[in-house]
Amino acid sequence: MKEYYTISEIADYFNISAQTLRYYDRIGLLKPEKVSEGSGYRLYEMRQIGILYLIRELKQLGLSLNQIKSYCQTKDISELKHSLEETLADLNQQINSLQQIQRHTEDYLRRIQLLESARNKDAYIELRPMQERYAYILEINYTIDRLQDYIAMMQESYAHSPLRSAEPGRVVLGIRQQELEQKSVRVYHTIGHMLDCPVADAKVRTYPAG
Repeated sequence: MKEYYTISEIADYFNISAQTLRYYDRIGLLKPEKVSEGSGYRLYEMRQIGILYLIRELKQLGLSLNQIKSYCQTKDISELKHSLEETLADLNQQINSLQQIQRHTEDYLRRIQLLESARNKDAYIELRPMQERYAYILEINYTIDRLQDYIAMMQESYAHSPLRSAEPGRVVLGIRQQELEQKSVRVYHTIGHMLDCPVADAKVRTYPAG
């Protein structure tokens, strides 16, 4: 077994660049055991290969180099546990955001498919169960020919509201159930923005699942 390994040998073994190892040296994360006086080569011991394994493992878990450096210096398990808990919370938030984008993308594709299916038909209605939803709603009666005017009014109202914790999504229009049952729909009675989460506000309505 060799006593020392050069920076190029370590880089090849771990499939990383020598520049990365020099950076680890510069920030004090992994300094070579010694530097050759004649050639200036950075030389590493076998035990440092184990440290580099640990660095790679913790990087894959999402820890920052500063967090990894702190743990390598202190070997404090409670500190590592806290760092991993913070990383896991960030990962869960990213997963939730990606799942929301996935749902929106699937919904857009579904609506496009409905439009494509309806091209040669008089009408196409899709009935499907929905999760609980939330919307910023204005109670206003208007006809379809004024729709763009009322969309602008609703967006201006939302822009001046204190609601910033929930991003607005697509526009939602409301028709009274009684008029639907009587097949005499003449006007829309509400207009609003779908929201991505519930918010305590007089103009925010919750639509139950169903």
